[in-house]
Amino acid sequence: MDLFMPAERVLYDRAYYLSDEAERDYAFEVAEEHGVDVGEVLYSDELMKEVRDALDRDIDLYLDDEIANEEQDKKEAAEKAAMKYHRIKSGDTLGAIARKYGTTVTNICRLNGIKSTTTLRIGRSLRVR
Repeated sequence: MDLFMPAERVLYDRAYYLSDEAERDYAFEVAEEHGVDVGEVLYSDELMKEVRDALDRDIDLYLDDEIANEEQDKKEAAEKAAMKYHRIKSGDTLGAIARKYGTTVTNICRLNGIKSTTTLRIGRSLRVR
């Protein structure tokens, strides 16, 4: 179970990438990759440059993912907010419902996977937007 709320997770992850702990973790990976002791990596300017480059690359990937996720969440929220439903009452017709919501019968049929000849059932909800 994740103990963080999504925003807290983002802040925690960003802080990790900027910490000495992350640098040590990446130094271990570089040491293993080059078959050397981690101490050699920590005292080698060339290998530490590789560690920092790997960190920078992962930070960029992480932030790109966060931005993409945030944009997708906003898009989904906007789509959901734009959805509108109508509960069918006695005497309702597709034409009357379409006029009421400023849309077309064709659009209501497309949104609900029905035909214009479908019998409307009282109490059913139709998506109108």
